[in-house]
Amino acid sequence: AIAGTGIARSAAGVLSVDGTGITGDGDITSSDLTVGGDADALLGDVTLEIAAGAVGTTELADDAVTSAKIVNDAVTPLKIDAALAGTGLTRSAAGVLSVDGTGITGDGDITSSDLTVGGDADA
Repeated sequence: AIAGTGIARSAAGVLSVDGTGITGDGDITSSDLTVGGDADALLGDVTLEIAAGAVGTTELADDAVTSAKIVNDAVTPLKIDAALAGTGLTRSAAGVLSVDGTGITGDGDITSSDLTVGGDADA
């Protein structure tokens, strides 16, 4: 008898796997996955869901989070790199950006045929 447990043999002698003849008593378990479905998940139908809190910085690939995946107002001012405040901007301890006119210099002129412009030479 070539065809044992879990193997079927056709009249022509062809062997095939017969899953109905195989039983299992193992389970799939994980602290990072929620496993549902068959009680003997090893050979039954199962569903797998990632458990809340199971994915962290280590599990995310570089550049995996894109702008489209960040909901509006999810990034607070303190999460933005302080180097963003370049010339003419200051960043408060709370992370708020403000214009700092003392840090801005100009070398051009404002001209208009409808306005009289006066003041500094580099208006």
